[in-house]
Amino acid sequence: MLFRSNFEYVIEAVRAEGTSPWQTCAHDHFAVCMDGEVSVTLVKLQQSPLGEESEGSITLSEDPVGDKMERVHLKRGHQVLLPGGSAYQFTATQPSVLIHQTIAGPETQFRWADICQTS
Repeated sequence: MLFRSNFEYVIEAVRAEGTSPWQTCAHDHFAVCMDGEVSVTLVKLQQSPLGEESEGSITLSEDPVGDKMERVHLKRGHQVLLPGGSAYQFTATQPSVLIHQTIAGPETQFRWADICQTS
């Protein structure tokens, strides 16, 4: 995953292949499929492990507990809103690419200079 930032906001490039761990975020954010096809499963959490002031997404250590919201199938150019207080999981049967707009958080990897810039 690599990213570009604008103040506290980041756009992360994500390789989707197989099934991702469940993640959650306290604020709304979104993902856009840039290549391939990705399914997104959403669950409204009974209780979020994050406070309302939390920023960025985190990986959940267990499967989420809550009401199933929906499953969205993305193809190139399709976008999905990932609501705050929900859990989401990406699934792709072939290598695919997403861009993910969120706020920088504890799991954001700041690797732009390492990957994209040369000395």
